[in-house]
Amino acid sequence: MYDVLTEVQGCRGELDSHIHSLEKHVEEFREGFRSLMPLLSSTLSTQNSSIRHLLREREGKAEAAGDGCNKSFASCIEKKKEQRVSIGVKLKQPLVKRTAAVK
Repeated sequence: MYDVLTEVQGCRGELDSHIHSLEKHVEEFREGFRSLMPLLSSTLSTQNSSIRHLLREREGKAEAAGDGCNKSFASCIEKKKEQRVSIGVKLKQPLVKRTAAVK
């Protein structure tokens, strides 16, 4: 009986050390996730700034070229669509939602 109790206490000690190790790993994961959020935010902000800079640069080049795209990228797309229609290229018409009263 004494041997069984000694063995159980030994297993309990091992179990306690494994639990402590797992708790330590969980805390390390938490710290990693906490530090990840500011890093992701910073990266996305930098990427957003770079994209905006490139778009402004592209709009500036379009203005200098004088192709009628002087307001924004969206207005440039609209201008190109108008040019296609004027030279006879047919564009697909947007789908029109049909609304009917259900009786």
